[in-house]
Amino acid sequence: MGCNWSQLKQNMSNFRKLFSDVNVITSQSVTAYSMSVTDKDNVVNMTSSSPNEFHIANESYGPANANFPIGSEVTVIRVGSGLTTFTSGSGVTLYSKLNSNQIANQYTGVTLLKTAANEWYVIGNVG
Repeated sequence: MGCNWSQLKQNMSNFRKLFSDVNVITSQSVTAYSMSVTDKDNVVNMTSSSPNEFHIANESYGPANANFPIGSEVTVIRVGSGLTTFTSGSGVTLYSKLNSNQIANQYTGVTLLKTAANEWYVIGNVG
């Protein structure tokens, strides 16, 4: 019995389409992490037990991987015991409840939503 390679290829293509919206979860145990377009529509677990920073660069003069399309979302979860603080490049505006730039508690998180060039809303458990 031979393998129908054409059918197998079609089945794999259908499988990829079916699961193309599944989020990728990456873990970062560093004390300083810079968001990149590979994080778009995905989840970043901050796992450090030390205080750590999640940096959002200016899309105009930051690294090439800082240019997110408007409407992009990145979910950040504070898995480690270290306080996660959001930092931003010059010209980047972060909007959040009470202007807080930290994830309030371990095992909680926020979603960053890009609404305009260099403007991000920080939505979730900030404090």
